[in-house]
Amino acid sequence: MSAGRPTPNPWGDRPLERTDILDREQVGELLGLRPSTIDDLRRRGELRAIRLGRHRRFLRADVEEYVVANRS
Repeated sequence: MSAGRPTPNPWGDRPLERTDILDREQVGELLGLRPSTIDDLRRRGELRAIRLGRHRRFLRADVEEYVVANRS
């Protein structure tokens, strides 16, 4: 991959793995937040989610991006 060119996959140049997709409980545990807070962040558009059937899931790359964007 050349510098400055974004990768087409947020998880990089490797195949998508199960650990790249998190549910709200896993995101909450990772960030030290309650699952209801994760729902609030998603509803406000602060934390992106994907829809798989009737479920919402979060890409680990999006969670990492959220953390970096909100550090002080």
